Amino acid sequence: MPYGCTETTSLNRTTQRALAALLIGMVVALAAFAPVAAAARVPKVAIVVGPVGDVITGRYKALANEAAQVARNAGAEVVKVYTPNATWPAVRTAITGASIVIYLGHGNGWPSRYRDSLFPPSQNGFGLNPVAGGDNSAHQYFGEASLDSVKLAKGAVVLLHHLCYASGNTEPGLPEGTVDMAVQRVDNYAAGFIRAGAAAVVAEGHMGPAWYVRQLLSGRGSIESIWNRSPSANGHGFKAKSVRSNGFVSRLDPENRSSGFYRSLVSRGSTAGQLQAGASGQVANGGQVTNAVVGPPPVPTLANAALKFGTLTLGSLPIAATKTHVTIPLASGKTSSIPAGAQVGLRWDPILLDAPAATPAPQPSASPEPSASPAPSASPEPASSASPSPGGSPAANASVETSASPSPSASPSPSPTPSPSPSPSPTASASPSPAPAVEPSPTWKAPKGLFELPSPEPVAEPEPEAETSTGVLIPTEAPAVDLVVPERVGSVVDIAKAKRGREGIEVSVTYPAEPGLYRLVPTLHTPSGVAYDAATQALLTPVLVRIGGKIAVAYGAPATLTLNSGMEAAIPVRVLNSGSEAWDLAVTLGPGQGGDDPANGYHTSRFPAVLTGTWVSTTAAPVPVASSTELDASIAGPGGSVAVTLAVTAPESPGEYLLLLDTISPTRGPLSALGSAPALVRVTVTDPGASPSSELPQRGG
Repeated sequence: MPYGCTETTSLNRTTQRALAALLIGMVVALAAFAPVAAAARVPKVAIVVGPVGDVITGRYKALANEAAQVARNAGAEVVKVYTPNATWPAVRTAITGASIVIYLGHGNGWPSRYRDSLFPPSQNGFGLNPVAGGDNSAHQYFGEASLDSVKLAKGAVVLLHHLCYASGNTEPGLPEGTVDMAVQRVDNYAAGFIRAGAAAVVAEGHMGPAWYVRQLLSGRGSIESIWNRSPSANGHGFKAKSVRSNGFVSRLDPENRSSGFYRSLVSRGSTAGQLQAGASGQVANGGQVTNAVVGPPPVPTLANAALKFGTLTLGSLPIAATKTHVTIPLASGKTSSIPAGAQVGLRWDPILLDAPAATPAPQPSASPEPSASPAPSASPEPASSASPSPGGSPAANASVETSASPSPSASPSPSPTPSPSPSPSPTASASPSPAPAVEPSPTWKAPKGLFELPSPEPVAEPEPEAETSTGVLIPTEAPAVDLVVPERVGSVVDIAKAKRGREGIEVSVTYPAEPGLYRLVPTLHTPSGVAYDAATQALLTPVLVRIGGKIAVAYGAPATLTLNSGMEAAIPVRVLNSGSEAWDLAVTLGPGQGGDDPANGYHTSRFPAVLTGTWVSTTAAPVPVASSTELDASIAGPGGSVAVTLAVTAPESPGEYLLLLDTISPTRGPLSALGSAPALVRVTVTDPGASPSSELPQRGG
C-alpha cells in the first residue's frame, strides 16, 4: 500500500474523531441551555387526625388510613399529621399546597351556646395537640383566623369528617336549634378554608373520607354531583346562598326535614378534573410518589431565658361560673424575657365533681336543733378524667394544692368550652361560662395556688326501657353508635392574652361551671397561639383547685386517726365557706314578738351553722351518736374560715371506721345534700390497752 494512501486514510480517521468530539461537545453545551422537562405533578392529600380520646382516636386513624391507601393507589402524594404530634405548625406545613385536606377530630363552630358572636381565633378550624408528644385528649382550637396563613392548591377540596358543628349540627346531647342556625354553622365553618383557596368544603358527620378521595382522584365530575350520590345521602337536600363566601352556595342534607344535620357542602361549581389539574404534589426520584408522616417541627422555646415561675394564684374565691384573674408569679428572671403578646393556656381537668344539688330543704325552724345529726351521705362518684389524680379527696383543703406530678405535655379540656373547659371550656375561651349570679366578697384574700373551664357536656337521655313481667328492665333496642364526639370536661385548652407585670404574668378567666375538685394545668403560648416546647411548659406547676358553688363548704381535717375504743377526743377541723352565699339564719323579732330593743322594740337573732361528725362502721359494728359543734357566725359569709374542735367518743369495738364531717345550715340543711362533698376521716380504733396517739395528723391549715 502506497504511504500516501496510508497517511491519507489515517488523516481521515483523525478528522472523523475530531468532528465527533466537536459534535458531542456542542450537544452537551446546548443541553446546558435547553429547558428541562417539568417534573410530573400529582395531587397532594394532607390527612389530619386530632386528639379525641384514646378509644375514638384509634377509630379516626383507621378511617384516615383507609383514605390514605386510596390516595396512594391513585398515585397521589400523601402527608399524614396524626395526634399526638398534630400541632398547628405541623398541620400548617402539611396542608399548604394540598389538593385534598382531610380532617377528623373535634369541631368548634358558631352559632353555639358558648359565645354570643363569631370568634375566629378558635372557631371553624382544627382541634389539635397543644404540644407534640402529649396525649390523645388535650386539644387546643386553631380557628379560621389561623387558616389565613395557609394557601391550598388550585381547585382544592376540604373533607371534614365526624366533626361537631361543621355540617350544621351541634354536639351530641345538645339541641341543634333552628334550620337557619344550621345553615350559619355550615357557612361559617367553610369560610376560612375557602379564603385559603378551597373550591369546596364537604362535611360528613357519620362517614369516613375514603369514598370521597376515590371519587375526587379518579373522576372528572362536579363536586356537587359527587356529594349528591354519596352513600350517606338522605334525599332531604336544600341549598342557600353563602353569606360568608361570595359566589358560593351552601347545601345541607339533614336526616330529617329539619333536624339531623350531618351532611353539608359549600362550593362554587368546581369539578374533580379541576382539582387534578391544579395538583402541586411532588414525585420523588425514580417516579415514586412522596408519602410522609409529618412529625413535630421545631417549636419555640423560653427554656434559655433564665425564667423560673412560682405557683399561680387566684384573685378571688373560687366559686363556680364567676370571673377572676390568675397570676403566674415570676420567681426569678425578667418579665421582659417573655415576648409581648404571649398567651396563657389553661386546662381544667376534673378529679372529683360535687354531686348535683338536691332540692332545698323545707323552711327552717326559727330555733334549729344544734344536735340534729345528718344521715350518712355517700361519697359522690368521681368524674371521668383523662388523668385522674389519686390524691383527690373530698376533704381536700379549699386552697390550691400543687400537683405532685406536673404534666406539661397535657397542657393544654369548648367543652368546647368549655369549654370543654368545654375548657372548654373551651373556654380567649371557646366556651365561656355564664356570668355569675353573685360576685364573691371583694375582701377575700386569695390563697396561693388557682383558674377556668368550659361547661361540661350534658349527658344524653338513656334509651327507653321495657319492664318485663319479672320486673327486670331491658332496653328495647341497642344504643346508637355516634362517632361525632362531644367535648369532654377537662380536654380543652383555653388561651388568652396575658398581661406582663412586675410580679409575673396575669390573665382574666372564668371558673368552671361545675363545683368540685380540679387539676389546673397552665401553659405558655406564643402570640399566635402556638405552645412553647415541653422544656418551657415544665417551668409551670399544675395545681389542684376546689371550686365551690353558691352554697359550698370545704374542710381541712385529719386524713387518719388512731383512737382507743371508747375514748373521748377533740378533733381539730378547719371549716371554710367556699361559696358565694351565707350559711346562717337571721331572725328579726318585732314588738310583741320578743323584741327587747328599748329604742324600737326590735331584736335580731342569728342562728349559726353546725359542724357534725357521724360515725360509719365498715363492718356494721355499733357506733356512738353523732357529735356536733356550732360554727362562729362570723365565718358564715363567703370566704369565712375558722378552726374548731369537734368532741367525739370513739366506738367501743376495735376496728376500722369512717368519721363523716358535714355542715348543717339552718337555712339549707346538710350542705352535703347541696353538692358539697363531706370530709372523710379514716379512724383506726384499737384495744383499750393501746396508747392513743398524742398528736393528730392535720391537713389544711
